[in-house]
Amino acid sequence: MSAVSQCARGVASVRHSPRTQHQKPRRLSAKVAHRPELKHGFGACSSRGRFVLAAAEPSRPVAPTAPVQQEAEEEEKADVTEKTGADQTDSETLRLEGWGKCRHSMKANETVTILLTKYNWKGFSAKCHGITGFIPFSKMDPTNLPVEGSKDAVDKLKALLGTYLSVKIVHAEVGAERLIFSQLAVKNESVMKELNPGAVMDGVVTNVTDYGAFVTLKGSDGQISGVTGLVHKSELSWEMVTVTSSVVKPRQEVKVKLLSVDRDSNRISLSIRQCMNDPLTVNLDNMMPAMEDGNIAWQDSGETLPGLDEICSELRAEEGVLLVTPGRQAEVSKVVSQDLQIFMTKEQVFDGFNLVARSGNKVQEVHVATDMSREEMVKALTKTLQRVSK
Repeated sequence: MSAVSQCARGVASVRHSPRTQHQKPRRLSAKVAHRPELKHGFGACSSRGRFVLAAAEPSRPVAPTAPVQQEAEEEEKADVTEKTGADQTDSETLRLEGWGKCRHSMKANETVTILLTKYNWKGFSAKCHGITGFIPFSKMDPTNLPVEGSKDAVDKLKALLGTYLSVKIVHAEVGAERLIFSQLAVKNESVMKELNPGAVMDGVVTNVTDYGAFVTLKGSDGQISGVTGLVHKSELSWEMVTVTSSVVKPRQEVKVKLLSVDRDSNRISLSIRQCMNDPLTVNLDNMMPAMEDGNIAWQDSGETLPGLDEICSELRAEEGVLLVTPGRQAEVSKVVSQDLQIFMTKEQVFDGFNLVARSGNKVQEVHVATDMSREEMVKALTKTLQRVSK
């Protein structure tokens, strides 16, 4: 067998020259190395008396050179960046469109639908037009919420997740990413349509300030409606009020009379005192027209209370009024209001009616001679007071 054939089969053979007595025998070594240029079998080479057997690997694609590979990687990165940038642009466009819809709905006072997604101890996060907003518990219909402190409160809140609510958008600020919803605003809208001045309703005091108290009205079902009105300090009591909190407290249930309803601005004026009997009026009804109450010291002063002359002059101009005459004055122990007020007594005298003017702790009788009925006299007096107050 030839030397080449032996190499091809992985066997190396070397003919050594004669060695001297003291020479150590040379050691043959063989090393197997991978050679990419060989496709099959083994190759052999020699270096300083050594043979190296090279085992070839199966054929495989040739790796690109460094510049080509770098260029390919940069193109791939550019494609990814371009695609990511396009996605971000589309996402930003959708976000701005969502905010635009939210702001339009708020300005148009439209009712929108939201999806409750999660909750915390203040309220629910919710989705509207693809934008995440927040609805506080204080702006939700209390009939939908669990009782505070109840054992199943968490379960009831979890049950609301994934449900839809009809709400109004009450705040939409794009820069601050602040979107606030109110379910009560929808309920208030329907309740406001049913309110009429003069109606007497039940309510709960929600806030007390120096100038009055805010009362949330109850609906016909006895539930809190969410509609809130203001009871001015002067309408809290027939007594003079200096400290509002001395008359009403938060969470106190009260009965109120609707004085005015402004549906455009959602402002309601209420009165607590007009749902109570005026203690002075009760006393006046008892003493008029006889004026014989021993607790009242009547006297002829020859003067009129401040502002009474103008009222008497205007009342004389009413058709059907024959004569208006200020009468006696007296002082009472209770100070109700420093403003001048006019009252009619329940009894009709032979030639007309007796009125009573009140300012501070002073009262004064006023006699009106007329042949009008009581209803006609009330209308004439109301028109007179309206003209004077303008």
